[in-house]
Amino acid sequence: MHGNQSGGLIRERLLKFGFFERLFRTNHKKQERIEARERLLNEAAHEIRTSITIIKGQAQLAQLLRARGKLNDAAMNRTLDVVADESVQLQRKCDRFLSAFVSKGDRG
Repeated sequence: MHGNQSGGLIRERLLKFGFFERLFRTNHKKQERIEARERLLNEAAHEIRTSITIIKGQAQLAQLLRARGKLNDAAMNRTLDVVADESVQLQRKCDRFLSAFVSKGDRG
């Protein structure tokens, strides 16, 4: 009887080990998804902040030039071109990152 008891104990421990191994793998996959989402969010934040900084810098430069009486048509056109171009880039970045974030969220 002792042999059957130890065999049952071994089977029980192996089953528990398998359960914990599966649990560990599941948790590891979840952690990897969380880390991937965090990387995506950090990248998105960086890209968006960069575009906003460029737009803000151009607006501040135009204000400075205006205050000094040096905001001529050429300077204003350059500023507006940069702001318009960067706004388009910012919109694309937002769309791309939001789409990626939503699609990753759908996959769990």
